[in-house]
Amino acid sequence: MATLSLDSIVRVNLIIRGAAQQRSSMNTALLLSENTVINTTNRVAVYTNLQDIQDAGFEPSSPEYKAAEAYFGQSMTPYQVVIGAVGDSEAWATALQDCRAKNTDWYVVVPIGAEKTDITAMAPVVEAFSPASAMIYRTEDADALSGTSGNVFETLKDENYRKSMGIYSTDDNIAAAVAGYAMGANTGADGSAYTLFAKQLAGIATEDLTSTQVSTIEGINGNVYVNRGVYYSVFEQGKMADGTYWDEVYYLDILSEELLRAYMDLLQGTTKIPQTAAGAAMIQTALVAPLEEARAIGFIGSGVWTGGTIGTLADGTALPSGYYIQIGSFGDQDQADREARVAPPVTICIKLAGSVQSVVINLNVNR
Repeated sequence: MATLSLDSIVRVNLIIRGAAQQRSSMNTALLLSENTVINTTNRVAVYTNLQDIQDAGFEPSSPEYKAAEAYFGQSMTPYQVVIGAVGDSEAWATALQDCRAKNTDWYVVVPIGAEKTDITAMAPVVEAFSPASAMIYRTEDADALSGTSGNVFETLKDENYRKSMGIYSTDDNIAAAVAGYAMGANTGADGSAYTLFAKQLAGIATEDLTSTQVSTIEGINGNVYVNRGVYYSVFEQGKMADGTYWDEVYYLDILSEELLRAYMDLLQGTTKIPQTAAGAAMIQTALVAPLEEARAIGFIGSGVWTGGTIGTLADGTALPSGYYIQIGSFGDQDQADREARVAPPVTICIKLAGSVQSVVINLNVNR
């Protein structure tokens, strides 16, 4: 008996689509130093453990190895680290720019052995980086401790830099330790959003500072690692040079990156986005996913919008999910935009979940 093909009735086409673009992990630090192990042609090298770093030529006594030891030694352990090289007589800011050109898989740079002039030169570079980046640096300059005019904390604060966080400490490895905790804690798990305030750093001794010195440093948006109440080693305040908390800067950078990639994944994963209500819904649905992720980890949360009226979102409106998203109508856009295939603008408003750092407890006693 002859058997005819079913193709004229039904046919199944197996289409293997490329995976969505890999999300930037944003959980890796660059340790930048004047080392001779890595040549300035390659500029950077990636390592996942201390043994690989030693095998590459960094002795256990080297500043880079010790910094990596502090980085990998935190309670929340990052997956990898990048080490970068500054050439002889080369400006740190120039080396940093080349490190970014050679490798974009790191989020935060930790300069090892950099002086005040190097840090102040790198800060505007970090501020302008794309993909977004940050810097965590250490200083033990006397003028930073005393709050004398012209110190590095004050200089970066006056410039309103949002992407640099400075720490006063005599421990060379504290910035690497803070970066290690910060990168390791970015697990993406539900409820995993964190703040750096009050965290304990493994392998780092607290600084012997007076309350006046702490107030002076924190008053110019510097950070310290001190002992409080005998039992507690506390990192505080976890602020950037402009006074914004680290976690707000970090998670907004992550969310921005995820929104960008969600749209690009939509473009590459579908035949086209029509200039119709259905197309607008496709865009909105794609952008909801990163917002839901931000809600799930605890970065954004339910609350009342108090940022003024935006679009159809009125001031004082409750946001049960922690976000509001709306895309304009294709029918209302200019013809020139339509012909240029420009989508109507998308408006997103989010309510940050915030973080509690202090409390007053009233203990009532009745005898």
